[in-house]
Amino acid sequence: VIQFVAQSSNPLSQLNTIVSQFPKMAPTIARIPISDELRKERVLSDEECKEIKGGEAITLTGVMAILAIAIVAVICYRFFVSAKGDVTLPGGFVFKWGK
Repeated sequence: VIQFVAQSSNPLSQLNTIVSQFPKMAPTIARIPISDELRKERVLSDEECKEIKGGEAITLTGVMAILAIAIVAVICYRFFVSAKGDVTLPGGFVFKWGK
């Protein structure tokens, strides 16, 4: 058990799991040496977990999509209100307008 905890990527989580599953092993597990960096870390409580709000990624994605649509709309508008112009798209599609 000690080697398993010491070699895991998240030893504090492993210690919490083992102690909750095997409470009689807690005194033995308490003697496992833990680095100072890991002692500063702690597991969030249920209340703290409930306070965490997500959604930044979807908001940023939405803003970027609206911005991209707006830019394309302005470019298309500028093309089609111009007096003369042409656009060639891949695949041989050619659009010409004006005199």
